[in-house]
Amino acid sequence: MNDLNYYYHLTSKPLALLIKENGMKSQVMRTGSNRAHPDGSFAKDRQKREMGRVVGELSTYVKQIISSGYTENQISENKGQAYLPMQFTLTGENSTDVPLVEAKREEKIKQYYAWFPNLPPKKKKWIQPALTRKPKTREELALMKKNKEAETERYNTFVSSILTDKCHFLGNLARDYISARYAIEELITTSHIYFAKPEYAEDAYTTYKQHIAGEQVMLRVKKEHVANSEDDDSDYRAVMTKNSVAPEYLEVMTQTSNMIGMNNRCDPSNWMPLSDLI
Repeated sequence: MNDLNYYYHLTSKPLALLIKENGMKSQVMRTGSNRAHPDGSFAKDRQKREMGRVVGELSTYVKQIISSGYTENQISENKGQAYLPMQFTLTGENSTDVPLVEAKREEKIKQYYAWFPNLPPKKKKWIQPALTRKPKTREELALMKKNKEAETERYNTFVSSILTDKCHFLGNLARDYISARYAIEELITTSHIYFAKPEYAEDAYTTYKQHIAGEQVMLRVKKEHVANSEDDDSDYRAVMTKNSVAPEYLEVMTQTSNMIGMNNRCDPSNWMPLSDLI
């Protein structure tokens, strides 16, 4: 017994009742808006992860510049000129939009480098990283770990100081770039509907049930009724499509705990036509 012929979609019961009447459609098809719902999983995930992504992006710039030969003090002092946000028009296709904003980011980084003084040529000297040397005693190992933790904390504090300086070009670039990446993701999210692949149905259910408030139900549809599906670049467990799915092709499970375990998930008695949901 297996469920390889089905895709799954977890939703709230009120939304399922709307789907019962109108079928599954993307937000753009339903409302004409490409702005994600503020209570949806996209908005909640963004609120949770955006600042971490900004810090990581900024740290990448800083490490790149330091590896070029500049110091942290020089980075702090070189705030750059007034930051002008990147300008672009999105198509809703990852393969087009991501390279576009990455190219815009590289232009900004080159612009920032131009504000540094020229570096004198330096002879490269190889220095063995401290933690690659095998410690001779436990005390030496403990000291090396302590020093590394202190250096990591000091570096993170430096990156945070760049980010909190609203006049620093690099901090503004990191915020702008991550915002652009979210704009790409939002446009794709609102123009598609999503399903979990059968091989990840249980895992996806366990994850996404945390993002949906109130009473939840699970929908399933045979793969043959999902036209032009493609892998979701942002989640290997999912597929997406711009096409709608008619309500008559959908079944519903009201006791969503039955998603746990193949036998429960495949038991026909745990499913009913969506048209029977009240």
